[in-house]
Amino acid sequence: MKAYVAQAIKTSSENRHHAITIEKTLLEVSDAEKELKWLRSAVGSSEKEYEQNQKKIAELRTELERERSEKRKLEEAYEEVKNEVMELTSENEEATIQKLQDEIKDSKAILKCGVCFDRPKEVVITKCFHLFCSTCIQRNLELRHRKCPGCGTPFGQNDVREICNSFRFSHGGA
Repeated sequence: MKAYVAQAIKTSSENRHHAITIEKTLLEVSDAEKELKWLRSAVGSSEKEYEQNQKKIAELRTELERERSEKRKLEEAYEEVKNEVMELTSENEEATIQKLQDEIKDSKAILKCGVCFDRPKEVVITKCFHLFCSTCIQRNLELRHRKCPGCGTPFGQNDVREICNSFRFSHGGA
């Protein structure tokens, strides 16, 4: 019987030891289940955050494409305006050159004799202050047609004076 009692004590001791081990294991399992639950919650939260980030990325890509498209349109519009400005500038230059050439022609016409429209004005009739080339006035004097070709005022040889034409002297004639 002693052997049975020793065996029972040993078994009882082993049972307490197993019970303690089971209790520890149950606590560990409970802690593991809590940690698993927390991890599942964290994974769920991370998945939601990942989905939100993916949506944000898609929105940002869409916005980036829209802005790139807008930039291309603006660059094309800029090039069109730039080309128009270049064309207008070119047309304006041509118009300006033509206008200046016309002014030069008009200015040269002012400097030429109003009778022959060929030679520069060289003399003035002092009675009316009209200007003509020396050749045309000398011809009028020789023909005894002594009236100003511009206004008809009578004049004589003493009323004709040579003018100083600095343009003719400094630039070799008109």
